[in-house]
Amino acid sequence: MEKQLKEIDTWTTIRKELNDNYNLSEQWKSAVELFDKRINKKYLNSIEELIAKDIREGEGFLIVTIQCVLIELFAAFKDGAIYNHNKPIEGGLYYEYKDCGEIFIKFLNTEDIFNKIFFVTDKLGNKQLNTPFSGKLFYSQVRCGLMHEARTKGNWHINATKNDNISDTRFIKQAKKGNVIYRTLLHFALTRYFKKYKSELLNEDIVYNNLRRLFARKLDDLYDIKDDSEWWT
Repeated sequence: MEKQLKEIDTWTTIRKELNDNYNLSEQWKSAVELFDKRINKKYLNSIEELIAKDIREGEGFLIVTIQCVLIELFAAFKDGAIYNHNKPIEGGLYYEYKDCGEIFIKFLNTEDIFNKIFFVTDKLGNKQLNTPFSGKLFYSQVRCGLMHEARTKGNWHINATKNDNISDTRFIKQAKKGNVIYRTLLHFALTRYFKKYKSELLNEDIVYNNLRRLFARKLDDLYDIKDDSEWWT
């Protein structure tokens, strides 16, 4: 609890020093460092420890469950979206969401780490979704299956091998028994995404100013800071 309070105090101090400015500064760098430490300590490092132990007695289910949590977290941070299960069908804050599937599947269907997994983009930039695997089915049968029933559903399986090739980006492969999720390769993919996201937050080009604004809105929500300014919209 003391560590959590320290994080909150750190962010509270940083946000007061930003002075309504989205341009990259030492304060923004400190905010990204705060988030980086949190995600690594609470999630990515823990996954790596489980993989390194090579238990092979069901830990794959735990790992992929955590990875599904990270997918939604990364999706929400990129959009500056805040989950509200009480959000009305019509009305409410424009940046709140109630349908987890919508933001989760959108992330699967748009981010580069999922290219050739849940979508394929041709040379002209045209995108074909659900190729070769379905993002919707991954959400309903893997994410929701694990979250609500502690199992994968349909024809999805989790591979517990730790010695996967880090250069192999195909973390889901077709096999005779069905769709096999290589949880170690998925870890590599999510780690690459997180590194890319941080590099964009730390890019001084003003094109990334809005990304920093959305990032800050989510940090406010993470630390339960209520602010009517909505990060200067």
